[in-house]
Amino acid sequence: MNLWKITVNVKQPQIVVVEEILGYHAEALSSYEAGSEIDWKVEAYFLPHVEKNFLEATLIAEVQDQLKLKAEDVFLELLPRADWLAQSYASFPPLIAGRFFIHGSHYEGIVPKGLHALEINAATAFGSGEHQSTFGCLLALSLLSKKINPQKILDMGTGTGILAMAASKLWSQKVLAVDCDPESIRVTDENASLNKMASMIDAYCGHGYKSQKVKGQKFDLIIANILARPLMQMAVDMKKCLAPNGFVILAGLLGRQENMVLYAHFMQDLKLYKRIRLGEWTCLILTHQIKASS
Repeated sequence: MNLWKITVNVKQPQIVVVEEILGYHAEALSSYEAGSEIDWKVEAYFLPHVEKNFLEATLIAEVQDQLKLKAEDVFLELLPRADWLAQSYASFPPLIAGRFFIHGSHYEGIVPKGLHALEINAATAFGSGEHQSTFGCLLALSLLSKKINPQKILDMGTGTGILAMAASKLWSQKVLAVDCDPESIRVTDENASLNKMASMIDAYCGHGYKSQKVKGQKFDLIIANILARPLMQMAVDMKKCLAPNGFVILAGLLGRQENMVLYAHFMQDLKLYKRIRLGEWTCLILTHQIKASS
């Protein structure tokens, strides 16, 4: 399976415009300095079902039009998705995030005492724990482990299943892991088996909170590491699935997107419990009954 990649060469102040245009549709988004203080690259990755014509005629055209960029500053390519992710994942060392020790199959060392070990094969799905949004969710779960004891847990947009497994490890509960990408469900099942957690992770391919296995249920804890705009659009349906006194972890949003995501959820009578900021990324913990704090 392949992966579309759009690369945009910009000046730093232009990054926000590019991310706003591409971020809603992208599966992953990153920006980094490329050779000088004023030249940056924004890279956006899209699943193969996104049509090439839409990427070129709509997204790229809008980026070029708004920023008056030259054709050579915005380009589209088709990557071998599995190879790109496998190489990226193989290069990252084991990491500690809160109460978790995340490592790949290549790691042969000792797991530090007192930490929950998770072996993750990134394969062709996103989510190894290295990215700041996933890392923030692991910290959020670690923080909540001292406060709550959820009986029903939902991981919406599960990716590799890393957060579903992390939650299951903390509370010894079965977790419903939902994603709209069949490949993510396959990888989640694979990772659950790898960690001897197959009976604890119920991986299901569905679209959001209206999925057959989700709709009508009430969850004590919901984890949603997606993107800012989908989080906002799903706020109403998410609240319907949140049990009284329940908590929700929201991630996949940049710091500058925090207020609009919060507003969408404040409109559903949720309150901010904690925020975790890591670089450009923010992870929010919300509830609808506990007084907010930052």
